[in-house]
Amino acid sequence: MGKNGPVVSPLADLPDARVLRRRTILSLIEAQPKQRFEALKAFIAVPNIEKCEATLRDAVNSMNNAATDLSVR
Repeated sequence: MGKNGPVVSPLADLPDARVLRRRTILSLIEAQPKQRFEALKAFIAVPNIEKCEATLRDAVNSMNNAATDLSVR
């Protein structure tokens, strides 16, 4: 710990560090699900998760359509 806070080494390619303060936690608990999710996105960053979810959703839709087509025959 340095005079001005934590000392970080190396300085490049580090993930963002965020602090959840009591006030922030309480506001998350009291928030509606959509606002809670939006606030938590900054803390839980998973690269390309939305792209993965969309790909899985498309695969499920394709399988459901194929199953419907087969059952109609």
